[in-house]
Amino acid sequence: MLLSDFAPDFLVFSSKRLKPSTLRDYHYCLDTHVVPRLGSKHLHSITTKDVVDLQSAMASTPARANRAVNITLRMLRVASMLGYRVRPVERPRLYSETKRQRYLEKDEAARLLASCDALSDLAL
Repeated sequence: MLLSDFAPDFLVFSSKRLKPSTLRDYHYCLDTHVVPRLGSKHLHSITTKDVVDLQSAMASTPARANRAVNITLRMLRVASMLGYRVRPVERPRLYSETKRQRYLEKDEAARLLASCDALSDLAL
């Protein structure tokens, strides 16, 4: 079975275990990175080198490359669990990621302050 043929089954399998936002990320990653590069390969022929090549091709976006590697490896584990013949693939060393600082949006800050006010009223 080709990886591109298994991808929809993997997403159905994963949809029972993942949050909707994570599932959207899986769809995006598979559709834009994994399937275009590895979709024509049979599950049993995908090697560690293929996964490393996928990661290397995405080196300009290290966090996204790491997600693609993790999703690909998870897909291969699920395929093996479902009875498809899959070659063991080692996890390549992931890229280091830069931490990002995130600020609250106005509505998030308002909800936080409202919650704090409600808690302070209870404490009195």
